[in-house]
Amino acid sequence: MSPKIPSWRDSGEFKQILYIFPVSSSFQQDRSPVPFIEKFNKKGINIRILAKIEKGRKNFAFLILTGGCEQEVINQLKNTEGTILLLCHREDNSFPAGLEILARIQQMNRRGKIILLNEKEEDFLELKNMIRIMKTEEEMKRVKIGLIGHPSHWLVAGTVKYEVVTACWGPKIIQISLAELLDEIYKTTDSDSKKYAEEFIEKSSKSVEPHKDAILKSAGVYRGIRNIIERYNLHALTLQCFELIKELKTTGCFALSLLTDEGIISGCEGDIPSILTMFWMYCLTGELPFMANPQDIDIKENTISLAHCTVPRKLLKSYTIRSHFESSLGVAIEGKMEKGEITLARIGGKDLRKLFVTGGKILKPEYFEHRCRTQIKVKLEHNVDYFLKNPLGNHHVLVRGHWASLLEEYVRYSGIVKGEKINE
Repeated sequence: MSPKIPSWRDSGEFKQILYIFPVSSSFQQDRSPVPFIEKFNKKGINIRILAKIEKGRKNFAFLILTGGCEQEVINQLKNTEGTILLLCHREDNSFPAGLEILARIQQMNRRGKIILLNEKEEDFLELKNMIRIMKTEEEMKRVKIGLIGHPSHWLVAGTVKYEVVTACWGPKIIQISLAELLDEIYKTTDSDSKKYAEEFIEKSSKSVEPHKDAILKSAGVYRGIRNIIERYNLHALTLQCFELIKELKTTGCFALSLLTDEGIISGCEGDIPSILTMFWMYCLTGELPFMANPQDIDIKENTISLAHCTVPRKLLKSYTIRSHFESSLGVAIEGKMEKGEITLARIGGKDLRKLFVTGGKILKPEYFEHRCRTQIKVKLEHNVDYFLKNPLGNHHVLVRGHWASLLEEYVRYSGIVKGEKINE
C-alpha cells in the first residue's frame, strides 16, 4: 500500500516540525536562538536548525534575531524557492528588520510573510498553521490520484490536462481503464465481500430498496477497487461510476464511501477538480470530505441545499441503505449529518488557479425523493449568489469545521491563487 497521507498525522496528532535559519547582525552575533527554540518547544513546535540554505530550499523560516541582518537574508534568497517566511520578535530591532526585508522581497516580485511572535497564543497558532501548510504542500507532491475510466461527459467545466494538476497542485493523475477494474470485480467472490456487506447492513437503520444480494454485489466493487489501489499505490481516486452501472447494474457509492472512511479519498464521475479539492482539504485539515451537488439556494436566507448518493459514514449520525437515485439500481447511502460548522470549497478554472471557499453551518437534513440520497441544508458565510453568477462548476466539497482562512492562506502561500481571485 502507499505510505499514509497526510503522514504528518500520528494517532490524530499534528507533528509540528519547523526548519529555521537564524540570522543576526555582525554587531550582535552573540544573540542566540536557544531561548526562542525553548519557547517553540513549550508550544509544541519542534525546531530543526539549518546550518546553511541549499539551492532550491523552500518550506522553512528565517528567524530574524536582530536588526542589521537584512542584506544577509536578501543574499540567501537566490538559494530559496516559494514564499519566504520571516519570524520576528519584539526586541533587538527584529521586527524593523523584517519590514525592510519583506519590502525588498516584494520589490523582487517574490512572495513573503511576517509572523510577529509576541506572547499571544494566536501568534503561535498562526505559525502552527503555516507549518501545516508547508507540510501539506510537500505531501501533495507525493500523491497519486487514480482516474478509473474517464471524466463523465457532462463535466464540461471540469476538463483539465493531467499535467496541469501536477504542475499547479502536485498530485500525479494515474489513468486506469474501467476494463481493468471490471476484471478485478469479476474475480471477487462472495466470501471476499461478505464481511463488508454484513457490517454495512448491521450499522444501518434499515434498507429500503436494496436486498442482501445487491449489497453484496456493491461490496464486490469495493474489493475490486481495493485491488486497483494496491496495484498502483494510489492515495485517492475518482471513478467513472455511471459506466460501471451500465456494465454491472450496480453502483460504486458504497465502495467510495468506505474507501474515504479508510483514508483513501474517493470521488464520483471521474471529476478531477473535485477529487483534487477533496484530497487537498483532507490533507490540510484531516477532515473527511463530502462531495455534493448544489440542489437549491435561498437568496434571502443565504442557504444552499446539497445532495449526493455517497458520503463517508464517519460523517453521519445514522444512515439508511437506499438505491442509487438516478438509476434506481445498486446501493446508495441516505445519511443524516449532525448540525455544526463546515467549510465548503471548490478548485476550478481552466488552469485550476481559481478557488471558491466559505464557512457555514449545517442547519438540518432534508428529504426530497427526486434528489440524491444524502441531503443537507447549509447556511453560508459567503453570498450564495456566487452559484448564480460565477460558479466554478457543479460539485462542491464540504468538510467539518471552520477552515476557510487556512485554505485561503495555503493558496496564497503556494502562489496557486492570488488573493484577489479567491471567490471572484
